[in-house]
Amino acid sequence: MSKTGSTRVRPCMFCDKELQESELADHLLICGNKTDECPRCRKFVRRAVFAYHYENRCVDPDELENETSAASNQRSISERIPAISSALQQSKIIIRCQFCHQQCEKVEQEIHENNCLRNPSNARAKKQQSRIDPTADSQLDYVNPSNQSTEIPCEFCRQLIQWEHYQQHTTACFQQYAERQHNESSTDNQNVATDLKHCKYCGDEPHAFSLSFHEKICQKNPDKAATEAQYQKAFRLPSLQSESLKVSLLFFRVTVFKHRHTNRQGMATRKASCCICGKEKGGVRCEGCLRIFCLSDFPKHREDLTNQLDAVGVKRDLFRQALTDTQVELLEQHTYMKEISRWENDSIKKIRQVAADTRQTLSQHLLEHCTILDDKLHKLTDKIKQSQEENDFFEMDLDYWNRELDELKEQLLNVPNIVIQKDNAPFIAKISVMTPVEQSNNTRRNTKHDATQMTNAENYFTTCPFCEEPLTSFSKRDHVLICGRKTDECPKCRRFVSRAVFARHCANDCANLDEC
Repeated sequence: MSKTGSTRVRPCMFCDKELQESELADHLLICGNKTDECPRCRKFVRRAVFAYHYENRCVDPDELENETSAASNQRSISERIPAISSALQQSKIIIRCQFCHQQCEKVEQEIHENNCLRNPSNARAKKQQSRIDPTADSQLDYVNPSNQSTEIPCEFCRQLIQWEHYQQHTTACFQQYAERQHNESSTDNQNVATDLKHCKYCGDEPHAFSLSFHEKICQKNPDKAATEAQYQKAFRLPSLQSESLKVSLLFFRVTVFKHRHTNRQGMATRKASCCICGKEKGGVRCEGCLRIFCLSDFPKHREDLTNQLDAVGVKRDLFRQALTDTQVELLEQHTYMKEISRWENDSIKKIRQVAADTRQTLSQHLLEHCTILDDKLHKLTDKIKQSQEENDFFEMDLDYWNRELDELKEQLLNVPNIVIQKDNAPFIAKISVMTPVEQSNNTRRNTKHDATQMTNAENYFTTCPFCEEPLTSFSKRDHVLICGRKTDECPKCRRFVSRAVFARHCANDCANLDEC
């Protein structure tokens, strides 16, 4: 792919993130193996097979056991592949390459055919045939809608692989690709160290990368003087008069080149290491713990998280059962429940004791009243018997006795001097339950009441000169006028004198100051 084509920006088919074509292949490998939760079966499925999993009643293609079960779903997949391709290719014109029959956009046709690996006129096709073209990502983006099979292309070798063998094949293919890259880097380093050629002037064997520089500064080169002047002017080098200085400079340049070449090779083949097995593989980063897992260990990590979630669910169920079992027992045996019952029993005892004492006092008073009426009745009976024996009674006596009996009857029905008195202050302290909100309100109310009392205490700064009652600055004047007009009895003359002149009245030998 040319430089112009490598800088084009294309969206990822899984996350819609826009990336350059040179970075899209690696991104699709990582993003396609990330998992999303299925809304139907609540399982985590790879994005590469999520559409097939969701539209085929949560069938997992990674767990298919044989080709027969894969063939039964062939028709369903082939019907949905054109829909996916059409969604990705909307607003684009897709054509086929005349050499590899690969789909590409019309605006990229010329660039693709010029750099196609199967183009006979492309001289680089034979050298790059065994390598992976990082820009050839069209096979990852599109699936041939005319292919009525369940095969998908491998990201590394571009071979069509069955769904059930896709995971195993890509893992093995990636390992082979990493080993091949490592071997190529080792071979390049050996070639750098052993690739020596002869100088055409002196016959020495400098390094291949510095052969041209050596020939320009060689002592037997007839154009040496012009070359030295040119390098001194361009790079501001010191005069190269010593052969040891030339060798040192040449060795330094070769060492720097080898170091940069080795670093580039290492950076090109270096992969993130898995946090479980420690192998440098292409992996997936967990969004929760931010650790990197390889493709074989990431399902184990998800399974571990699922087990932890199940443990949380079991713990929740155990607590719910314990709450249900102990709810009634908690209501009956709570400490405050016992305290309320104790207060109830004590209050009942106090009420019964007060009622018994009051009832006894009332009984004694009624008995005394009945005793008095009985004595009066006995006296009246004695008078009646005596008058009857002596036959000495008249109309007046009969009227008197009738009135006495009526009075006794009325006194019996109306018991005098008995009143039920109720105290305003209760002798039983009321209890109540206060919630945290009521406690906070009560605290603020008590604080405000205490502040009010302190303010009132400051206002009581004096007392009345006559009755010594505490007064405030607002009520002092009216109180003194009213209290001064009141009268008190003089202990000497026994007269009532107003309080305003009471002291002078006693000091002046009971003189009547009001008349003065």
